[in-house]
Amino acid sequence: TGASGYSLSANGPLVSPEMEAIIITPICAQSLYSRPVVAGADRVITVKTKVSEGGCYLSIDGKTATVPLAEGDEIFFEKSSMKTVFIRLNGKTFFDVLNEKLRGRR
Repeated sequence: TGASGYSLSANGPLVSPEMEAIIITPICAQSLYSRPVVAGADRVITVKTKVSEGGCYLSIDGKTATVPLAEGDEIFFEKSSMKTVFIRLNGKTFFDVLNEKLRGRR
């Protein structure tokens, strides 16, 4: 679905598709201490805003429309109850494809 590519481009982890996990990757974080976190899929992640001078906005999946947030707003993330099935037509595994793509970038 492209999630691995997005994660890699943001300096996040590569996670095998068989794992059920929530990945939190700070984008353009202005701190050396902001690092990606991988949590179990059964967790509910809460983010509480602390608004700075420039304001705080929520952008979902890279959409250009943002939602302004106020000091103390909370955002909750959890595993969806919906599931999907993907069909593999080429017979290659996730790691076969990953290896081909990374090898081509050397």
